[in-house]
Amino acid sequence: MDTQQNLRVRGALVGTQVVGNELQLWFDSPTGDTSDSVICTMPCRSEAEAQEIEDLHRSQWNLKPANRKPEITLDEEVTSDGDFW
Repeated sequence: MDTQQNLRVRGALVGTQVVGNELQLWFDSPTGDTSDSVICTMPCRSEAEAQEIEDLHRSQWNLKPANRKPEITLDEEVTSDGDFW
């Protein structure tokens, strides 16, 4: 039985963002005030590693999965009239 509850705690992870090969972790204020929230930057070996670590953190803190836009390659590009090349 899973006894973990979705409790909102002060200082909780509230957001993440991958910027290149760095992961930004956004933490809520530990005092409840909005003026002292914290953003930590974690250097990673690659963007793929940053995304993997982001997924782990989001899962552990019960956040929704990261919204990643798929990369468009040349064979997926659409012309202005909606047809594929």
